[in-house]
Amino acid sequence: MVISGRCHCGNIAYELDWKTDPSQIPARACTCSFCTGHGGVWTSCPTGSLQITVRDPSLVSRYAFGTGTADFQVCARCGGVPVVTSRIDGQLYAVVNVNTFQNVPPSLLQRSSSTLDEETGDERLERRKRNWIANVSFAAPGEGTTMQQALAHVALVVRDYDETIDFYTKKLRFVVLEDSYQPEQDKRWVVIAPPGSCGTSLLLARASTPEQESFVGNQAGGRVFLFLGTDDFRRDYRDMISAGVRFVRPPSVQAYGTVAVFEDLYGNRWDLLEYRRD
Repeated sequence: MVISGRCHCGNIAYELDWKTDPSQIPARACTCSFCTGHGGVWTSCPTGSLQITVRDPSLVSRYAFGTGTADFQVCARCGGVPVVTSRIDGQLYAVVNVNTFQNVPPSLLQRSSSTLDEETGDERLERRKRNWIANVSFAAPGEGTTMQQALAHVALVVRDYDETIDFYTKKLRFVVLEDSYQPEQDKRWVVIAPPGSCGTSLLLARASTPEQESFVGNQAGGRVFLFLGTDDFRRDYRDMISAGVRFVRPPSVQAYGTVAVFEDLYGNRWDLLEYRRD
């Protein structure tokens, strides 16, 4: 299993080749003040390999404290801490932050806490040599297998900009990220996203031909088209029902989490989804 991860802005990225495919991934929340304050929840595969790619080395701060034997790779642009490295007897070891994973279902993570205050310096180094990733390399930008790409927008074909904005902002509490007129094409560039989102956004594309109009509300042929993740299913389900959102499938508990299916103003189907955390 190849696990991809990165800091928020993508300046520090990695690929962890986990040998072999795990049924569970241990995720240890360190209780030290730095990890607690920076969302540090760590994992490693001693038999795996880790390749780290840094786009701009000038924007990476290597922070060490306590025994000074580990370097927290901190992105100076976004503040993310995806990787910690430790050089022991000339060899580089590392752990990665599960909160920076890009392609791992949360249900795969086996979370626990870890307090290491009683370790001596030598005990700490020996533990890292046993448990941390031992095959670690840094690749120059553009080298290796890591390609820095992200899905920026998904186009949603709509009948009217304003009625769509009204539905998504008032009933789903989306926010308008951009709304600008493009005179050369006589259209608006309208981008909306869920509250608190820092990932893919929706680009509202007004239908301009009869063929495009035929796809309004049916871009996925009646299947669920889009997926709205939440940190509190009950809260959002209650609020959406109160706002008049139509659910076509009631809430159900699945192995991966809790889900219900709703429709937008045109009939496009969405999953409201909260993944399991255990």
